Amino acid sequence: WLKNSIKDHEIIEDKVYKIFRKDRSVLSHPPDKNNLKKFRKNGGGVLIAVRDDIEATSKRISLSHGAEILAVEINNKGSKFVLCTCYRVGTLGPENHESISKSLKSFYSSKKPKTVVIIGDFNLNSVSWPYDPDVTCNNNIDKLFVDTFNDLGLTQVIDQVTHSRGRILDLLLTSNTQLLDNIRIHDLNSVCKSDHAPITFEVKTKIKRKKPIKRKCYNFKRANWEALNAELRQVNWDAMLERAEPEIAWSLFKAKLFDSIDKHIPIITINSEFQPPWFDPELFEACKSKDEARLKFKRTKSKLDEVRYSNCRRYFVSLSNQKMRDNMYNSDDPALITKKFWSHVKFANNSRRIPERMYRNDQFRSTSLDKANLFNKYFCDQFSDQSSYDIDLDFSGDDKFDINFCPTQISFLLSKINSNKANGPDKIHGKILKNCSASLAYPLS
Repeated sequence: WLKNSIKDHEIIEDKVYKIFRKDRSVLSHPPDKNNLKKFRKNGGGVLIAVRDDIEATSKRISLSHGAEILAVEINNKGSKFVLCTCYRVGTLGPENHESISKSLKSFYSSKKPKTVVIIGDFNLNSVSWPYDPDVTCNNNIDKLFVDTFNDLGLTQVIDQVTHSRGRILDLLLTSNTQLLDNIRIHDLNSVCKSDHAPITFEVKTKIKRKKPIKRKCYNFKRANWEALNAELRQVNWDAMLERAEPEIAWSLFKAKLFDSIDKHIPIITINSEFQPPWFDPELFEACKSKDEARLKFKRTKSKLDEVRYSNCRRYFVSLSNQKMRDNMYNSDDPALITKKFWSHVKFANNSRRIPERMYRNDQFRSTSLDKANLFNKYFCDQFSDQSSYDIDLDFSGDDKFDINFCPTQISFLLSKINSNKANGPDKIHGKILKNCSASLAYPLS
């Protein structure tokens, strides 16, 4: 059940889906003054998850209070769909029907018709589906809902039992039955423990998937540090930098450095941000062999294939553990083992320090860029205005602030860099500065 203490990523992978939800509250589920037991504070709530990798926009539709109903409009290149979900407690009266009816009618306010798909537990116990208008409905509230569906041109397409007590309580309503396909009522408890059966269906529409973002980075495991240092030592830095202005000299230095880096450090493409850092090509091949052996054993059921599958699985687990240990260990920074371990724990549990939605000064932000800008604005606001003190400070006789640009000292400082920290705005990685400290000390001095 949905409430404030339950975060989006605890329910579904919010890196893959855009989450819309409406938790139970006194606004969505108003208590009955005559029967306070009707209101269950810790139950209810509705949620819609839209895949983030589809080339379609999705936005929440504003609905009136008084019911647990949620709707999202999907715009697929001009074709608009309204996906709605609703949970109605069967003991609620006409006020709840009025609220739901008002929400459903709002879907038809625009001139251009939209395809409406509604799914939810309406708890219409006295209605038999398929609905026969000649059969008298004993419950007036249930009859009001059926009339509302008919007035809006909605067709209910579920014709199998969806509840453990042999009733059709979960409804799938649509304004266009031709667009729905593969409607299935699954077995009870097949997804989770519940007295309601899961329902799946497909909407027949063409929709494109976004191409996954591929990140490129240097593969330092295969870096040829000896050749890189040899090339940097052969550069005539005096001829390149001696008469140049500081900004120009810095640009020339970086251009030469990155040209040499590209020759001796290969670049790899990371397809998935969810992939563990130790999942390299060797481990991928082991995983692929394990899956192939499992499928073959599942198909043949032979003892020989079972042994092969068991050996492949054992090898994959052993290699994975070894790769993980090698990735955790780093002699440069003893504390890094702890950092990498907890990074892996956060990855495995899908937890994060930065919440999925941030709020400050009446502003809600959910995208990474907007949250970063909100952080920047917050940090900027912590500083006071520049002081207007007119104090004459003279450092001419103070030699404690003299900076020594000795190559030996610079080489020493570069060799002590924690190479596992993120690089700065110059984009020169700490591993390059550390492993090429002797070669870079002179031009930097």
